[in-house]
Order: sequence, then structure tokens, then C-alpha cells
Amino acid sequence: MTAEARSLVSAADSRYDTVSRWLARFADGSATPVDHVAACRAAACDHAAIHAVAEADWDAAESAAREAEIRWRRGEARPLEGIVFGVKSNIALRGFRWSAGIAGRTRRAAQDAEIVARLRDAGAIALGTLSMHEGALGATGWNEAFGIGANAHDPGRTPGGSSGGSGAAVAAGICAFALGTDTMGSVRIPAAYNGVFGLKPGHGLLCDHGIFPLLREWDCAGPLARSAACIDAVMAVLDPHWSAAGAETEKQWRPLVLEDLGGVSTEPAVIAAFERALACFPPAPQTVALPPLHDVRFAGFLRCAEALESELAQSDGRAGISAALAATLDHARGRVADNALLAETARRLTAAIGDDGVLIMPTAPQAAFPLRQHGPANQADFTCLANIGGFPAISFPAGRSDAGMPVAVQLVGPRGSELPLVAMAQRLEASLQGYRAPVMKGLTS
Repeated sequence: MTAEARSLVSAADSRYDTVSRWLARFADGSATPVDHVAACRAAACDHAAIHAVAEADWDAAESAAREAEIRWRRGEARPLEGIVFGVKSNIALRGFRWSAGIAGRTRRAAQDAEIVARLRDAGAIALGTLSMHEGALGATGWNEAFGIGANAHDPGRTPGGSSGGSGAAVAAGICAFALGTDTMGSVRIPAAYNGVFGLKPGHGLLCDHGIFPLLREWDCAGPLARSAACIDAVMAVLDPHWSAAGAETEKQWRPLVLEDLGGVSTEPAVIAAFERALACFPPAPQTVALPPLHDVRFAGFLRCAEALESELAQSDGRAGISAALAATLDHARGRVADNALLAETARRLTAAIGDDGVLIMPTAPQAAFPLRQHGPANQADFTCLANIGGFPAISFPAGRSDAGMPVAVQLVGPRGSELPLVAMAQRLEASLQGYRAPVMKGLTS
């Protein structure tokens, strides 16, 4: 079979197995962690054109897998023993370049970020770092210094951002799950465009030690995976209190929707997916009226740009950043974010959600667009709301566009509702098609 033919794989291919499936296979002896690493490495080769991986050490991953095999044989396997994951390049991974997608940022991490250390202590194997939009200030994944990131389902389309490599790597089977960061949607937008699940925890739930920041008061690290159950398994390691929130999953949740979808221009396929998801909830959801979302999102962008400029000034300034990032920062320079608008938006969201509301809305207003097309300004109009209010949110695949690209819906809940949101997404997974393995376009058998 040719390399091209091997790329045309179905969901039955082991590289696309979920975390729970790999763990079950390790337990019954039908596969080993070394097999898992080999499958991920093959996927990385087959999908090299999407530039999802920034830096990998597959030999080290295989060595760690052999150690994991010994633990499985001895009956000493930890919760994620032998599971392969990737790390966004703004999260410290010991020995790897901690670039945040910035060419001039050449330092290597001396130690793991806290969340990476937790995963490794639970037996997970880091393959290396994943590509991202430069400085995390953008949602296209375009980064000429590290290879222009592309979508796992079509290398001619965007992977989203800023955690574009994380979304694409998970969808392509390069890792079982990945870590990303989300400041205005940077976990959920790549999850949506690549057809995987992405959780943005509530602000402060996970430790941010070892993460290069964009806007500290909105930044949240979170996992991307091919199923809601995978998200659950990862969060059970990252959050020591995860299982204690289980009782909340049986709560009677009150569905909410945005009035007129916040005035956001949204593609028909996305609206159809949103309506399918909404039909799974009790009828007659309450309507939430917010200020115009394009104004809210732009105010959020200005806050982020100002914060990144400040972070850069504390190290090398603008030295080493691209002309594209410089232009983005220049666009924001001299403009003042409407903090009153952001505060009013947060106030309205908090009042509407209360302690039992779940806001149902599209993740992104569109499916992934062509790589060389200027990114739509409204990509983060929906996703920014959870960051502004400090709420947890989960994005899950909910269908396909006419072009065959994934579209997604998200749920936003009150602070502390991460586990119930994951449980809801898991219940919706089967009826809304869930994850589907990519068939790379332009290849023939």
C-alpha cells in the first residue's frame, strides 16, 4: 500500500482510537504503548503537510512507552499510562523550545508547566510541542516562521487558532489529546474547525504556572480530544476535585440562547448544527440579550493586544516578532478598549446564567475557511463571551458544512460546571455525529 493510500484511513484505524479505547487495549494486551506511539508517529508523517507539530522527539516518546509497558505488565499502570499527548508551544515542556509561536523567542523550557507535570505523573507521554498562531493573538494558525498550520480535514484550509496545531494534531491522530490555551476562544475555535472536542475551564481552575500569557485574567489552559470521555479522563488528572462535582451532572439545567444569535452573521450549516443541538434540550429556552457581539469582541481584542505588548516589553520587546504580528499590534495601538462594555457584558451573562443556566450557541460562525483568505473578523464573537465572564465552556462537533468541513456548537455554564458540561457534550455526541476521522483531500489510493 502506498503512503498516499495509507492516508485515506477510516475511523477504524487505531491512530484515531480514543483514550479509553487505547487504555482498554493496553489492559487486555491487544496493543501496547509502543504501538500507540508508532501509530501517532505514522499519523504525523502522513499529515506532515498540516504542520501541526512544532518540535517532536519520537525516540524519547518510544522510550517512555517501553517504560509504560513495564508498568502495565506489573499491574502498576497510572490513569493515563502510555497515552500520547501534545503541548501547545506557549506551554512549557522540559527541554523543548518554549516559543509561544514567536521566532525570536528561542529559550528552552527548564521544567514542565504544572499541567504538563500532572499529566506526565499520571503516565501520559508528551510527543513534543505543537504549532500555534504567533503570540496566541489570532485565530487562523498562520505562522510562517514555524510552518503554516493547516486543517486536518483539508490542508488548504485553516486549522483555527491560536491552538491550531493542537486541534489539527488531535483530529489527525498525531496524539490522543492535546493541551491548548484559550483567551478568547483559542481552544474552542480550533476544536470546531477540526471537528474535535475542546474544553475551556473556568478561569483559575487549572494552574497557569509555565504558560506564556496573552491576557492573564482571561487565559485558560484546556484539553482537546476526540471524544467527551477523553476530555473527562484528562480533566480527572488535571483537576484534583473533578469527581467531586459529579452530583451536579444530575441537576436540572436551564437552557439559554442569545437573542438573534447576538447579531452575528452565521453560515447556514452552523445554524443548522446549532438548531440540532438545541433540539436536544427542553423546549422554550430563555433568551439572553447582550450588547452587539462584534463590539464586545473588538474590545476584547484591544485588551489582549495591549497585554501582549506589555508582556513583550518585559523581555525582548518586538525583536523577533513577525511583520504580521507587528501589524496586528499596530492596529490596536492608540485605541482604548471599552472596559465598561466588557463589564456590562459580563454582568448580563452572570445574571442570565446564574447557577443553573447553560448557554447554547455556535462555537464559530463559520466552518474552516481557505488558508490564504483573510480570516473573518467575527471568528471569536461567540467564544469570547466565556472568557469575559470567566465561565467554563465546551465545544463539540455537531455536523458538516456543504464542503464537508466540521461545524460545532458550544455550551457555556456557571463557574464550577466543567464536569456537567462535559457530561452534556457526551450525551449529545452520538446524535450530533461527533468526531469523524479526516480523509485528506488531494490524495489518491
